Amino acid sequence: PSGARGDETSFPWNKLQPDARIIYMSLGSQIYHQPVMFRTAFEAVRDKPVQLVATVNELMNTNELGNIPPNVLPAYYTPQLQLLPKVDAMITHGGANSVMEAIYYDVPLLISPICNDQFHQAHFVRKRSIGINLDLANCTPISCWNALHQLISPSAMRDRMHRISTSYQTDGAGRT
Repeated sequence: PSGARGDETSFPWNKLQPDARIIYMSLGSQIYHQPVMFRTAFEAVRDKPVQLVATVNELMNTNELGNIPPNVLPAYYTPQLQLLPKVDAMITHGGANSVMEAIYYDVPLLISPICNDQFHQAHFVRKRSIGINLDLANCTPISCWNALHQLISPSAMRDRMHRISTSYQTDGAGRT
């Protein structure tokens, strides 16, 4: 939906670092309880020149996320459609909505599928070279950072994402 859904909570827009490359992490609204994946991503960006915004839902005020680096902004809820235009890369489980929205907003993807159709999304993102597949539950923070660095750096991958994103900007059903 282009407007508010009605279940939104506030988001601290003032805490976004205006001069940092922003990486957004969301593992969906149903299978988000993946503390190992969040900790891997948090450690990957520790002391790096980026800001990671992470939708952690009910993990927000628990000890399961570990020692959160100062350049990580955890949030119970993030307004994904408003945030995506401001980010340089997205870490996702590969849900269909998240993948399509990231493509629409020209945001390269790091996909770590967990279940269901997410493996199909990961396959097609890899096939079109508009993102990287990485098992965040079983990789090192260094390999996670290497993938993220590749996504936020100028590359042929970013160019391909831009071309595909441009094609998403036209509503084919609306054409006459």
